[in-house]
Amino acid sequence: VAAGTVTLNANRGVSINDVMTSGGTLTVDADLDNGSGGTFTVASGKSVTVTGGFGITADNVDLVGTLSGTAASTITDSDNTGVGLGAATVVGGLELSGAELENITVGATGLTIATGGNITVNGVTAANSNNITGTVSLDTTSGAGVVSFTAAPSTFNALNVQSDQGVDIAVNITTDTGSLVVQGDADTTDDAGDDKIDFTGAITLQSATTLQLDADTGGIVGDSGLSLLSANGIAINDNLTTNGATILDVTDNSGDVTIAAAKAINTTSNTLNLDSGDLDLTGGQTINTGSAKLTITESTGDGIGLGTALGGTAMDIADAELAQLTTGDLELLSAGKITVNGVTAGNTGTISGTTTLSSTGEIEFSTAASVFDNALSVSSDDLVDIDQDVSSATGNLSINGDADTDSDSNDQITIATGVTLAAGGSLSLDADSAVIVLSGSGDTVTIQTTGGTGNI
Repeated sequence: VAAGTVTLNANRGVSINDVMTSGGTLTVDADLDNGSGGTFTVASGKSVTVTGGFGITADNVDLVGTLSGTAASTITDSDNTGVGLGAATVVGGLELSGAELENITVGATGLTIATGGNITVNGVTAANSNNITGTVSLDTTSGAGVVSFTAAPSTFNALNVQSDQGVDIAVNITTDTGSLVVQGDADTTDDAGDDKIDFTGAITLQSATTLQLDADTGGIVGDSGLSLLSANGIAINDNLTTNGATILDVTDNSGDVTIAAAKAINTTSNTLNLDSGDLDLTGGQTINTGSAKLTITESTGDGIGLGTALGGTAMDIADAELAQLTTGDLELLSAGKITVNGVTAGNTGTISGTTTLSSTGEIEFSTAASVFDNALSVSSDDLVDIDQDVSSATGNLSINGDADTDSDSNDQITIATGVTLAAGGSLSLDADSAVIVLSGSGDTVTIQTTGGTGNI
């Protein structure tokens, strides 16, 4: 067919038994009356190639031959009995095996697979999905269907999952060239279903670019640990609750973990490791690890600003934002400079254990005094510069200016004249490869401990 739209309709199936080419688009309804037996078939050794996109509506498909389109394309379950993808089987539904998916070629505009019923995905391999250059979209929003990932992990170039009634994930999912989006409540209303993203077991989602999770009504819920790994950024757009060790990691150090305004991450007293270029909590977002440790790594190496009057660093955590972190121990790590200015005891009271500041570069206390409600550990490989009072109100205070004990540029602690270092417990100062320097006229420093010891 030279050009234009080719339309093929039938009540009981459409079969392509020879090579077919079209310079336009192809529209097929193989189940016009939405009954049973309306299968779209491409015979073995045959091919259907269209310059535009294709839209296939059928009760089932039988793709022993190949199906190709360059524009956005769709495969729609005609009677809403559901779709099985990969090794998944659906009684009476549209089943698209891994081998059949491999016989479909679509360009960067992607392929949408849609039904008003459920979609079940089982073991789609990278080879199965690799011929769909763009995004595979799984869409059940026309009905009350749930999208489920079961039995074996699945890999796509890029994936967009859309459901009004929930997404159940019991296996790992990977996108190896593009983004990964999972929406468990696309209509943002309570449909008397789950309306959530539900993780069962310890699950890893990994995206080659960005990763986004949404589930407005039911939230994002895991019964175990959860690892979210993305090269260029992670967006948590609704409340996230897990029940095991949790990892949010921007792996290529080229993006941020973003939590939507007023949303919460709660690990139910399990550890959280968050690796991001920045962390913005100005919208009232909260992170709660209970008694477990929260580790935040600034991934770009451009530094952390902590306290008030911030700016000029990659990751700024305001004093007020510290009160939005409920945790046992808190560790902040950067390969760049950490600047601390005016941290208050009142906003660090939600940190029940030790706050650890760790840098391979410099750590500076500047502009205004800082008070941490509990213990504080300061660890730099090169220099700790203390220009303002520093205290740990009820815990130990430990400062190390040469944590790696190697010879770097400075390897020292410098303490300005008139500074007071105060600890509610013990106090220790260390600078293994160099010295502790008292700087300024008079060289007077006050060291105070309550119920502990002061060691230099």
